Amino acid sequence: MKLRFALIQLCLFFFFSVPLLAQGDLFTNQETLDLRMKFSIKDMKKNTNDSTYVDQVIWYKNEAGEWEELEVEMRTRGNFRLNNCYYPPMRLKVKKKQRKGTPFENNKSLKLVMPCNRASNADSYVIKELICYKLFDEVSEYTFSTRMVRLHFENEDDKRGEQELIGFLIEDDDDVADRFNAQIVDDKKILGTLLEDSAALRHDLFQLMIGNTDFSGLYKHNQKVMQLDERTVVPLAYDFDMTGLVNPPYAQV
Repeated sequence: MKLRFALIQLCLFFFFSVPLLAQGDLFTNQETLDLRMKFSIKDMKKNTNDSTYVDQVIWYKNEAGEWEELEVEMRTRGNFRLNNCYYPPMRLKVKKKQRKGTPFENNKSLKLVMPCNRASNADSYVIKELICYKLFDEVSEYTFSTRMVRLHFENEDDKRGEQELIGFLIEDDDDVADRFNAQIVDDKKILGTLLEDSAALRHDLFQLMIGNTDFSGLYKHNQKVMQLDERTVVPLAYDFDMTGLVNPPYAQV
């Protein structure tokens, strides 16, 4: 297990070398972050939805290697993976008072991607999806920041106890917009021909490169649209699991 994580970190280091800064910025530091979570998956799916959160406690490992407690609000998110995967995709919210002085200080809301199922190779698909995000960082400046996490997760419905999983965190779209002094366009349909030429071309060629057809800018499916100024809108791509590069067993293309 330790060798597998070491190889994962080594590969990501060589492909996507990023300076490791102090643990004050969640996404500037690209070391794998250890998180511990414990909840009932059945209850989480039953009691939460796109607008309903439940109070939870998670733990993160600090620079000294010690576990620190963090109060969060948590809910399920998404559609396909929520209905077809054992581990649901999650969204976390952390109140300002709780995140002060933690790696999450600048991030109120985050997406958490977990493996789809409990198969022995499930982590590999998560890693390949994360690599898609990192590759897109090299293609476009308009991207979501991501960070790999090592999840020490205990499902209260399962007698097997704590499991070690690979996942990753995704920056909230409003935080991306803040980085560019822009805003996310959610209430309008934007034709592809209205997108900024270079950004749209880079986006579409990247989607072709990784073999992705599971997106739509017009209908905001796996793609956000960000308005930089009165005349300039650019695409923001996410959710790369159903691509040829990742090719998970549940993919429907």
